[in-house]
Amino acid sequence: MSIYKNHNQTINGNQDGFASLVIGLILVIVLSLMTVSFAVLSRHEQQSALNSQLATQAYYAAESGVNDATKLIASGNPIPNVDTGKCIGSPVTIGPATNSVGYTCVSVTLNSQDIFIQNIAPREGHSFVTATSSPLNTLTFAWGNSLLTNINPRTTVSPVIFDDGTNWTSPAVIQLSITPLSGGYARSNLISDTYSVVLYPSQPNLVLPTAVFSASSNNQGKIVSGNCSASNRTNSGTLPTNYNCSTTINMSAAGPGPYLIHFINEYATSNVDITGKDAGNAQVTFSGSQATIDSTGKAKDVLKRIQVRVPLNSEDEFNYAIEAQNVCKRIVTSPNNTTFISSTSSTSDPCQIDN
Repeated sequence: MSIYKNHNQTINGNQDGFASLVIGLILVIVLSLMTVSFAVLSRHEQQSALNSQLATQAYYAAESGVNDATKLIASGNPIPNVDTGKCIGSPVTIGPATNSVGYTCVSVTLNSQDIFIQNIAPREGHSFVTATSSPLNTLTFAWGNSLLTNINPRTTVSPVIFDDGTNWTSPAVIQLSITPLSGGYARSNLISDTYSVVLYPSQPNLVLPTAVFSASSNNQGKIVSGNCSASNRTNSGTLPTNYNCSTTINMSAAGPGPYLIHFINEYATSNVDITGKDAGNAQVTFSGSQATIDSTGKAKDVLKRIQVRVPLNSEDEFNYAIEAQNVCKRIVTSPNNTTFISSTSSTSDPCQIDN
């Protein structure tokens, strides 16, 4: 019996040693997995930080391409491959070549099927002269604010509601004027050929005058519907911008261009997109007003592509000539007509100062 007991104890002792070995192996495996996991996590964080740094470098490299293209446009020198979508030059390295930072391709387009201006502040105005591939039959002015969670198009017709803008929650009101320049740049021509209209952010079923180009004084300053919709309108899909309102102006009586277009954005920040069609309902191409620069930057194996619009003519030479914020204007406008007050009668002239 004693021999049997001793043998049993020997077997139990061997089993305890085997169990300890298994537990030890499991602990080693767990610790190894934890070490590998921490190493992978650390490497991932380092790679993320490196990718972020490279992305920033690639973005600034793309901006350098835009700046170089802008200088080239301003110089007036011929631009190779302009309007072809091809690179206007060879890849450019920025800094030491070992850093592998630069821009790989920059393309310049001077003609486009729309004029796009982004983030226009309240009371901000823009003016530009543009030529079109054929005379305009219609001009569509689309605008909106992607920051508005509730579009809230205006529903009041009479009277049309304006306020100081403190509680304004609708898209902007646009003061728009269009002047065909085919008659010349003389002051008399600019006055007699200009069409002015107020684009009001109203819902589509609001009854307001239609927008028809006419240089007649009876058609100036009318308030027309912006046909605003709660579901955002988009343009042809080439730009990532939403437009809540859109007014199409009949331009058949305007004649050929070029056209001086001036607008003031009221009450709300806006993104604006302007398109046009000819008598055959084909989309026209605008030229001379805005260039599109497409630049791709590279930092090692990280690429960053940006596209910007650059004005081709200085707005300063137009804005102060046709916009006078503090000059008394002898005009009364309503949704249906506009009245010009005679300056010869002191009793009816609001700008007359009696001694």
